[in-house]
Amino acid sequence: MLALFSRLQLHFAGLALLFSTPRGYCLRKVEATDLQPVIYNGREYSFPVAVPVWASARPLGEILRIILEEELSIRTVLHPMRTSGATIRNILGCTDSAGELWNESGTLEEQVQARCTNSKLFQDPPVRAWAALSIWEPAVSPELFRMTANAGYLHPLGYRTTTGLYTHGDIVQAAANSSGLLLKWWEAYGVGRGARGFFDGVVAVDAAIRGMSNFSQAVCPSGDCPPGTIRPLCDLSDPAVRQEAEEMLESGMRCDGGWWYSPACDQDRDACIPVIMAEYSWNVRSWCAAIRSKNLPFAVTWLGWSRERDVVRSMSTLRFLFYWWQPEPAFVNMEPTPQQIYFSEGEDMPLQGTNPVVAVWGGVRDVDAAAYHVLQMISVDDGDLQQMMLDMAAGMGDADLACNWLRRPMNEAKWRQWLPEPVNVTMTPEEMEQQAIMHGLTIAGASVLGLAVLSVLCWALWYWCRRLRSNKPSNPSSVVGGEVFRWIGPHAQRSLVQTDANDIKGRFKAWYVNATPFHVSVRGSLFSIDMDPTSFCHGLSRNVQGSFEIIAGPTKADEDWQTLAESVRLRFEPSDFSTRPTDVDCGGADPVTYRSPVARKVLPDGPAGPMGQLKVVRLRGVFLVMWSPPHISRGIPLTEFQEFLTSVVEHPGTWENCEAISIDGERSLVNKRQFSDTRNMYDANRFIVRPEATLVDASYAEARTDYGPPDMFISHVWGESAVCTRSAIEELSKWKNNFKRARSAMSNVGSAGAELRVWFCVLCNNQSRVVEELGHDVYYSPFAQVLRSPTVCEVALVSPFRALNRKWCNYEFCLSGHESKSVLMLTKEGVVQAGHVPPVILRDLALKVATFNCEDATCSNSADSDLIDRAVKQMGGYDKLTESLQGVFREAIAKAHMCLKQAVRHMRKLEVGDGIVADDTAGDEGEWSPLSIRTL
Repeated sequence: MLALFSRLQLHFAGLALLFSTPRGYCLRKVEATDLQPVIYNGREYSFPVAVPVWASARPLGEILRIILEEELSIRTVLHPMRTSGATIRNILGCTDSAGELWNESGTLEEQVQARCTNSKLFQDPPVRAWAALSIWEPAVSPELFRMTANAGYLHPLGYRTTTGLYTHGDIVQAAANSSGLLLKWWEAYGVGRGARGFFDGVVAVDAAIRGMSNFSQAVCPSGDCPPGTIRPLCDLSDPAVRQEAEEMLESGMRCDGGWWYSPACDQDRDACIPVIMAEYSWNVRSWCAAIRSKNLPFAVTWLGWSRERDVVRSMSTLRFLFYWWQPEPAFVNMEPTPQQIYFSEGEDMPLQGTNPVVAVWGGVRDVDAAAYHVLQMISVDDGDLQQMMLDMAAGMGDADLACNWLRRPMNEAKWRQWLPEPVNVTMTPEEMEQQAIMHGLTIAGASVLGLAVLSVLCWALWYWCRRLRSNKPSNPSSVVGGEVFRWIGPHAQRSLVQTDANDIKGRFKAWYVNATPFHVSVRGSLFSIDMDPTSFCHGLSRNVQGSFEIIAGPTKADEDWQTLAESVRLRFEPSDFSTRPTDVDCGGADPVTYRSPVARKVLPDGPAGPMGQLKVVRLRGVFLVMWSPPHISRGIPLTEFQEFLTSVVEHPGTWENCEAISIDGERSLVNKRQFSDTRNMYDANRFIVRPEATLVDASYAEARTDYGPPDMFISHVWGESAVCTRSAIEELSKWKNNFKRARSAMSNVGSAGAELRVWFCVLCNNQSRVVEELGHDVYYSPFAQVLRSPTVCEVALVSPFRALNRKWCNYEFCLSGHESKSVLMLTKEGVVQAGHVPPVILRDLALKVATFNCEDATCSNSADSDLIDRAVKQMGGYDKLTESLQGVFREAIAKAHMCLKQAVRHMRKLEVGDGIVADDTAGDEGEWSPLSIRTL
């Protein structure tokens, strides 16, 4: 009861603070005299936090300051840092006694100090940074990063930063509409591809930059700066950048008149596309080297970040490429919207994405355990940062952004988990008086309700003891098991077995779960944990906070598709973990943010072909290793597929703002109630697949079904209603079962056998990684891989009337013919080849096919359309594709006609009085019967 009243008191006090906290405070009023210093070696210090100057880091620094001061009463000071490298040097203490960085070009002693190789020379404690947020690992030398990891503590902050080249979105759209050129991919900028026609020349852009006269205060504090204040800086004759220009020259890249011209257009500079970079130290040389290696006709300069920001904002009518990163507020509200240019990752490319990290000086653990606990736990996700950047672009300050985030009820539960238990909070006299009153009320109530309270406490003690005993990964009703269930689903969870190996007792106990069919060893610098397939055990929670290796080894699996050919060693770094998919899948109006950071590594091929990827996620108290199987192993049992379609139709509640697609392809937003016959696969993806599978970086098949190699590929239209698709699949299932019974009767064997598995793209593709997995060649897409798989013998087309209008369906059908797969056509009435469909529908289908041309089919995604067009050209062109598809439909209609012809012959026999032949199951010679179709 005492705890109950205390919780009520804190709850209502929190509500009061939300509306009445005085200006200058956020969570509760704390006077400067209430803040306590931290003690190190007998001296008092304010807790120094280094905050990089970029926009995404500053609100996070304020969040940390507010928590340290107002929740832990720790006196805190924030120090701005210009670069990640400077921040790491300050964390290490590689500075002079005033906290200034050593001069790399100074005296010999200063040069030695600046290398940061002798830890004995570091400041103890560091002067300006005991902790730092939002450090970009690619901007720090590997040696300094390793030293920080060894001497202190590093962990991902939880969000992902994407850096790269951008341009205005209307340029990309115009190129796609007019010539089909996909300017969001770097390959489109190659020599002779025509990209230059959509951009302005270097001369025009250079003149516009030098002629600017309106500047921001960051560029021109006095407000009266002349034209030429902003100028391209790649210029050997400019004293301000002489050192940088000479470094470019040493790398074989000569600056000329403010620009570096790529060899691809140096002889014809009018053919160069202008590229404007920010700070020289922000990988300008690396980008130029990548542009040179890819032979792109670019001209590159840099301006400085504040100047680039002014240029991009002011010159929105000029067309050029520019450097930017997200999350960052400079251009989030700009029209037209910036579009990133996607480059393939490789050794010749600067890293285009990173997971910013928290860095902590190693002494913090001993100086202040409470602060160290907060720094270990602090994390924010991409959605948090994106909203902060939008608010910042609207004019909100860093402290207000931090306070707003902390005060939101949905965030409070999150940041309170960062606090150690218990938290010692200095209380004001008023708060102490309130608590005394509440305690008095509690004692009075306890005297009346003591017996009832005692009974409740006894029951609660029994209940929680039972919960604690069952709180393990294999129990989906427990806290730990419920979180594991979200990531691996019911089938994998039921297979988990607890082992005694590595079992430990202790305060930092965590579960290690191997949900794969492989033997797995997790190894760090100071530990090693071995796990059998589908097993779990205890280990230390702090073991895998840094880098680690996983060795996955082959086991005696029942099936080749679950077997590794040999042991494989995979190394995981903190930067491998991300809450976002790859850069190419991060766009859109509703980008995906995973429930927790995920790391993936590709497995080598096994006896049955590709083996997919190994996934790792670090949950609260759980280290989870999972298998993401390849597409050719993600078949869904037919009964589970039917159950999914039923759940789409019967899912309770109203699905709001759903996309409705007419037979003509027109789209609109509507609300769809339970049992609505308009719910389709777009809706199913949004309301079922996304929350149950996509948000844990998985396909629905691997997260929720008993997946395996598919036997049948189902081609469909996303806009078709789930009711129609369910009806078609039910008829297919009945027909298959009847055929199985007929074959069993003829062979005098039982009808038992493995259940048919189907491949359905909505459920078998990871919907957060579709663009990545689709790639640049449709022949190697998941669809084509599955159609070429030897286990797939049949292809079923749902709703052929609608499918004829879709390029994907046409391509899948023709590829199935090319791979000699049997083709079935399904309508809501049943299987066309089995004679389930009324003659009038066959007539309409024949009329449509007779006048059909594959070239008239459409595709909702222009990039996919281009991929299919290229693939069709390699297969002989659209004329051959049309002829092939018409042949498939002609054969299906002919088989259906045979069924009708058999029925007519039976009726004629009755008319002449011959009776019905007793055994006509096989049909007359040349006629069709169920057993004449090649099936599994």
